Amino acid sequence: MFWRILKKDLKRKKSMNIILLLFIIMCTMFAAASMNNISAVTGGIENYFDMADVPDVILSINRDNPNREKILNLPSVKSYKAEETLTVLTSKKFTYKGKKMDNFINPAILISDKELGINYFDKDQEIIKSVPKGSFYATKVFTQKTDIKPGDTVVLHVEDNTYEYKFLGTFKGAVMSTEEGAAAYLIMNHEDFDELAKEETLAAMSYDQLYIKMDKPSELKSVGSEEIPYSTREDMKGLYFFDMLAAYIMLVVSVILMITAFVVLRFTIGFTITEEFREIGVMKALGINNLSIRGLYMVKYMCMAVVGALIGFGLSFPLSDVMMESVSQNLILKSSDNVKIGLISALIVIVVILLFCFFCTGKVKRMSPIDAVRNGQNGERFKKKSILHLGKSKLPTTGFLAWNDVLSAPKRFILIAIVFSLCVLMMTTMSTCAVTLKDPMMLKYMNITTGEAHVMDMESIESMMFDFGNADTKLQEFEDKLRKEGMETECSFTIGYSFKTETKDGDKTLFYMASKGKGLKNIECTEGYAPKKNDEVALTGYAMKYLGVKIGDKIKVKMGDEIREFIVTGRFSSFLNAGLVGTLCIGYDYPEDFKIDGLTTSGIQIHFTDNPDKKTITDYIKKIRNILDSDKVYSSSECVETMTGMSSMLNGIKNMMMVLTVVVTVMIVLLMERSFISREKSEIALMKAVGIDDLSIMKQHSIRFVITAVVAAVIASIAVMPVSDAMMNAVCSVVGDVTGVHCSVDAVEVFVICPLILIVAAGIGSILMATNVRRIKASDTSNIE
Repeated sequence: MFWRILKKDLKRKKSMNIILLLFIIMCTMFAAASMNNISAVTGGIENYFDMADVPDVILSINRDNPNREKILNLPSVKSYKAEETLTVLTSKKFTYKGKKMDNFINPAILISDKELGINYFDKDQEIIKSVPKGSFYATKVFTQKTDIKPGDTVVLHVEDNTYEYKFLGTFKGAVMSTEEGAAAYLIMNHEDFDELAKEETLAAMSYDQLYIKMDKPSELKSVGSEEIPYSTREDMKGLYFFDMLAAYIMLVVSVILMITAFVVLRFTIGFTITEEFREIGVMKALGINNLSIRGLYMVKYMCMAVVGALIGFGLSFPLSDVMMESVSQNLILKSSDNVKIGLISALIVIVVILLFCFFCTGKVKRMSPIDAVRNGQNGERFKKKSILHLGKSKLPTTGFLAWNDVLSAPKRFILIAIVFSLCVLMMTTMSTCAVTLKDPMMLKYMNITTGEAHVMDMESIESMMFDFGNADTKLQEFEDKLRKEGMETECSFTIGYSFKTETKDGDKTLFYMASKGKGLKNIECTEGYAPKKNDEVALTGYAMKYLGVKIGDKIKVKMGDEIREFIVTGRFSSFLNAGLVGTLCIGYDYPEDFKIDGLTTSGIQIHFTDNPDKKTITDYIKKIRNILDSDKVYSSSECVETMTGMSSMLNGIKNMMMVLTVVVTVMIVLLMERSFISREKSEIALMKAVGIDDLSIMKQHSIRFVITAVVAAVIASIAVMPVSDAMMNAVCSVVGDVTGVHCSVDAVEVFVICPLILIVAAGIGSILMATNVRRIKASDTSNIE
């Protein structure tokens, strides 16, 4: 009997059952895709490194270095690979379409395919085994800001010789930074490489990159490896700081989507079960007990949940790929257990649906057959009064009815408003994050405290990078050059070198930043104060933990042949080197002669002393680019975007969220409105019986959703800044050592465009579905009990 009842029920209420099935599919799709994204992000770098076969230690060494063989013969070394490399110092050595390339800041590293140290992946995520003669692959840094595409020819100029190569496409290298300011890497055929290696200027800067698998990296100290820069597998994860920042933001979006889906599903199940009260009353009148009635609906919803979950499970994979595509341009973020996670998510959805159904049918045991026939209502309302009164209201009939519907069923419309608010927040938080990550105020988190223009041209800063003691003289010469062109400036230069620091656990490497020039300001410290003397240093929180020190402690740093002692005076926030950095006092002098194991620089900072407006600053920057014959002169906003590479990525996510918001909003409105029409069929018939036309009823139904969307937009607008600040600080604290970030906002986009997208989508969706009221006739009032 129960199976016959179930079969007839599924056939009789096709529309509502299809609506519920679609919601189950949507919920499973979002839940499975979100869980896959969470798994991919949290294990992202580790999984990527495993796929790329990244070893325990990576180091650069000349082939004739006596320590090379000593290192490779260490007892703990299990295996190694040696990549041959050549260095092209500037992008201007390459030409494309007859013009010098000036699109990347640091040198280009040429790699021979004779022996590749790790697995490199092409655009299809296939491992590159070899490269055809006369061709090359390159990281995206090489092609940024150009229209180079596969099949195009690029020319390399070395002295008086030229070499032509065909570009095959971009590749991903797990140990290669792809930030805009990073070095460009090219993989080329070994015969082409050997030909280039005969050029003296390139051969002078050749070295091998050793990829070593070993049990005890600490053994490298026994062969004097302190003079050889090397990185462990853990160190290399810092390359993906900003990529993981975007990935964690996407993780938050995934969680919001999952919550949205479950809230809507809970509402829909509760709503559809209330539609069953009439049938429930009949069954109770026939003597069927409460448990059997609840069991019947549990079986019905379990069948629908299984079908919907399986369909949603299948659709979750393309959705997950689309969501992660925008944040996985530089690395491969892929969960190793996609199917398992998807199945678990689908199972969770099924269990949650059954729990929702179980609790929603709980009212059955408290109902009599008469209550059930009245849909659980008696038509009376003694304890609460409506806010609106027909006699006092100045609203037109349609507006009054719409507002009265919303105020008479607040729980129903508040849930919809919450879902709509989450949809808007997905857009607005992406907008605020994108704007924040190109805001000049972010420069302070990159150890830049001054300047309206920033020079990152290698030819202009190279001399100061390798002779920081002479920086003041070079900066004065640069100021004089700009003065002759009518620009009054104060210039400064910031650089950081990698030095060993003594700790109780042995020597540890840390970057120590210093600045020279005019117009400099001390960094902002969240605790203590910025260093003012030569024997003072400020550290990030991560650096303090890394070294095992606190404010007031002393540290010893090996700088060349000297050991210099510093007292820790303060704590500051920084994105540099994933938060592992210290800063010295302004004008600090490093030793005159020391071996550079690693360096990082923020370039030349230019402060215009004549207080120019934005247009004049833009003109000055164009003029400086012409003076230097380089495009690598940036405004403060461009500098932040160049150093993080995040803003454009987040804008891509934001655009995807806008499309997703429209789709989700329209889908929710269509399904909800169809449910409302089914539930309110008798009321609509009665309205038609008293002379209200179809258009007025359609307007009433549409205005209800527009009112809800406006309320949701207001809620989202109030919540966007606290939510954005909390999300940005939480993400920054997870992947770096930056706190106290206050997000910037594009007021027009956040408070006008995004809310309008929601309101328009809700309005259009409700109008489209409200046309179904035309199918209801005045004679349908006969269904009213």
